[in-house]
Amino acid sequence: MTSQDHDPWGDSLFDRETILKRNFEKIHKGTALVLLVDALIVAWITTQFLALVITSSSTLLIVAFLLFSVLLQVWAKYRNKKKSAYGPASIIFSVAALYFGILTLNNIYYGLTGNITFLFIALLMGYVCFNTIGRVRMHSKQWYRDCYNGTFEIPETELSEGEMLAACPSCMAILAIVPTQLSTSDRCPHCNNYLVTQDREEE
Repeated sequence: MTSQDHDPWGDSLFDRETILKRNFEKIHKGTALVLLVDALIVAWITTQFLALVITSSSTLLIVAFLLFSVLLQVWAKYRNKKKSAYGPASIIFSVAALYFGILTLNNIYYGLTGNITFLFIALLMGYVCFNTIGRVRMHSKQWYRDCYNGTFEIPETELSEGEMLAACPSCMAILAIVPTQLSTSDRCPHCNNYLVTQDREEE
């Protein structure tokens, strides 16, 4: 039996080295972009809070400049996978999630007073808050940290006859699978996403 018989869906599932690198790079690139946006939002909202206690305009301007500079440096280092930026990036996402949560509750309150527009804004803020919390949770996972630091290794395990190790295309979890028994109904036990798409099966 040829290797193509074993791998009817191409390298989307079975070339675990390739899929791990490709999926992480895709996730990291998107996360870095979100981090940039969240960093700017966090800096801006924090500056608004500081304006309530700092009466001097020049002092507030200096503090805001330093805050924006620090957060942008964290983003630049995170984009380049510097180890020193991993923790601060998680903090930025956590603070952003907190701010989005506060904005969600605030808009719900005003929406319940009769202005339905605030409820739509609350729905949007709630969605953003949920996604940001997902970024925080992702940073707490060991596989993402290891990939970020370049220390991820494929685990060694004893496989039964016909089994092979594969990486989930969605979350990169390492699974022991029997390639010939996979179908479009099979899901990853970690992220619950499908392991094989319909178009791959038809190929």
